Amino acid sequence: MARTKKIPDRGNEKKGKSKNVIENTTKKKLKDHAFREIVKYQQSIHHLIPRAPFSRLVRTVLQRIVEDGGSAFRNREFRVTKECLICLHEACEIYLTVYFEDLNLLAQHAKRVTIMAKDVESLKHLKRSNPHGLLS
Repeated sequence: MARTKKIPDRGNEKKGKSKNVIENTTKKKLKDHAFREIVKYQQSIHHLIPRAPFSRLVRTVLQRIVEDGGSAFRNREFRVTKECLICLHEACEIYLTVYFEDLNLLAQHAKRVTIMAKDVESLKHLKRSNPHGLLS
């Protein structure tokens, strides 16, 4: 680790804290907060996507399928049961969780913490070249 010269901060001259120490404690607090938030969501049993917006999304997608489906679906009304919505909700959240875990692995491989658009493109390319899911 490289040594850095400690430059006293004007507001903290009496306390003896340097600017580097202040920055490090701020970063540490942010990391601690992020880790606490991750643990909170991992221990939670509730859905991350709210139920009402997800239900509207499912109904919108179903309506588009009906409109674009041609004569087979024309003049039909589809209903979605509560159990069906729950199953779709679970499946979508599991899919998104696994997808973001894979994106996080790609970012870590590139020695980064932040997921970027190029990670999404790389993952699309990997999934396209290996459609049977042998990567996971």
